[in-house]
Amino acid sequence: MTPTASGQRYWLLDHFGGMLDHDVLHDRMTTRPIAGQTYPGLFFYAEDVTAPPFDVDLRKIVSLPMPLPALRAVPTDHTGLIALALRDTRPVTYLTSTLFDHLHDDATEVREWERFLPVSEALLHALVIASDTRLSTLSSGEDATPGPLVIEHGHHARIGDLAFPLGENAERLEQIATLPPGTSHTVTLMTRNGPRDTLVRRV
Repeated sequence: MTPTASGQRYWLLDHFGGMLDHDVLHDRMTTRPIAGQTYPGLFFYAEDVTAPPFDVDLRKIVSLPMPLPALRAVPTDHTGLIALALRDTRPVTYLTSTLFDHLHDDATEVREWERFLPVSEALLHALVIASDTRLSTLSSGEDATPGPLVIEHGHHARIGDLAFPLGENAERLEQIATLPPGTSHTVTLMTRNGPRDTLVRRV
C-alpha cells in the first residue's frame, strides 16, 4: 500500500556531500552531487524532521517496480542529522552511503556514513543558489576569501575560508532561497568559533 503524503517534501544529504538519488538504469538507490537543473530522484514527506524518531517512506520520481526499504529516522549525536534504520529487520540495521555510489543496508551501528541530513525544498534551492557563481556571490567579511558554497564531507560546507556545519545552519541557509535576483542579504552562520555574518548577493 502506498503511504499517504503528509507534511513537507524532503531529500537526504549523505556524509560525502551527495544527495540520495534513484539510479533508474538499475532501479536502485545511489547518491550524486547536487545539480541545479533537476531534483534528486528520491524524496519523502515528513511533518517535523527535527524530532526523530519518525517513519521515512521514500518515493521515486520515476516509478519503477523495485521496492524501496521501509525506513525509520532515529536521532544521532549530531545536530540536525538522522540515521535511517530499516523498520523490518531484526536485529536493526542501518542505511549506509558510499562516495557517489549505490547504498548498503546492512550496517549494525551508526557511524559517519550512516548519518544523513534531511534537506527541505527551501534548503535544496538555497544550496543550489549559493554553490553557483552564476546565481550568487558570497563573502564572510572584508578580509575573508569570497567564494561559492562548497559542500564537504561530514555534512559541512565552506564559503572561502569559512567552514560551518550544515545541520546547525539549515534554517539560516534557507533564507537564501527566497532572495530575488539583484538583492542582497546577510546570513549569520554558526561556526566552531561562533557566529559569522555572510553577505549573499543574488546575481
